[in-house]
Amino acid sequence: MNTGYLLREGWRCISRRRTQFILASLVIAACIMLMTVFLIITFALSVLLNVIAKRGEIYAFVTDAAAADCISIVSQASMLEGVQEVRFVTKDEALAELRTDLGDDVDLLNAIDSNPLPASLRLTLGPGLSSFEQLANLEQKLRLLPGVTEVWSSKDAIMQLARAVRTASFVDGVVLLITVVSSIFIVFQAVDSSVSSHRQEIEIMELVGASPLTVRLPFILQGTAQGICGGLIAFLILIVIYIITRSSVPIPEIPMIQTFALDVSLGLTFGFVGSIFALRRRV
Repeated sequence: MNTGYLLREGWRCISRRRTQFILASLVIAACIMLMTVFLIITFALSVLLNVIAKRGEIYAFVTDAAAADCISIVSQASMLEGVQEVRFVTKDEALAELRTDLGDDVDLLNAIDSNPLPASLRLTLGPGLSSFEQLANLEQKLRLLPGVTEVWSSKDAIMQLARAVRTASFVDGVVLLITVVSSIFIVFQAVDSSVSSHRQEIEIMELVGASPLTVRLPFILQGTAQGICGGLIAFLILIVIYIITRSSVPIPEIPMIQTFALDVSLGLTFGFVGSIFALRRRV
């Protein structure tokens, strides 16, 4: 098999229908870019969910009477299942933290004559305690401790993020299905049209004894190149959008190498599968 000949034939198939090749590559690029954007959003939400779950912390606010006997309530909270560490924060420490958090707006506290903040327990959770149900169960146990007036945790944020991740995953599946069908159909149409225009040449090659692979490979190269070009264009457009967006909005970094590999791999797969389908129908 003459590799040079096959590459020249593949290029000839592309150059004869250059406009169609470019347009099809752009449509494939749009499909792949759309899917990549949704996958990146889902990935970012999943990472954020894991970070919040792993860094889970519960605040239990206590009365002044319980704060006077902080050793006892800290000991009781430490014995609860899933609690890794308990730190007691006095009213004065809570006010000092608030002053630090306010920064330039600290003057707002000058109008307050007394310290309105309660003492609290800061509970650091173990790595195995991250689900919504586990946090809700621990909150219920904390409320039963004598002197605890209110409990706050990240369970609501975890619940909302988990719901967002499930929704995004469903959308990813729908977008993936649309992308796969659309991209393969586009390649199929382009290769099918190319095969049709080369029908006489294919018949001549078959008559002179050319192998089926020799006949088919230039068209497979055409479809695969079309898909790869679509993947590359999708990645380049995504990077431009990412740079523009990050210049005005603080967004997390995206894994460049993995994104590039994903886009090119998807384009290659779509191009190869679409060309195979077209050849099975025509040749």
